[in-house]
Amino acid sequence: MLIWLLRGCFAVLLLGICGGAMYLTILQNQPLKGVLMVVAVLVIGGTVMFADLWERNKQITTLSVVAV
Repeated sequence: MLIWLLRGCFAVLLLGICGGAMYLTILQNQPLKGVLMVVAVLVIGGTVMFADLWERNKQITTLSVVAV
């Protein structure tokens, strides 16, 4: 149960970073840069989530270190 809570927090963190990146780049009138930043964050975060789900036997401490 704790691992699903950690995964959810990581997903919310990724979405917050994406929203912040879009907000700041729209304020600077550079929406293309914001889209590229969002794609980069989602690719890196998605890779971390995929690696987490792929590896079955892991410790919560290892996942915490990778996520942070």
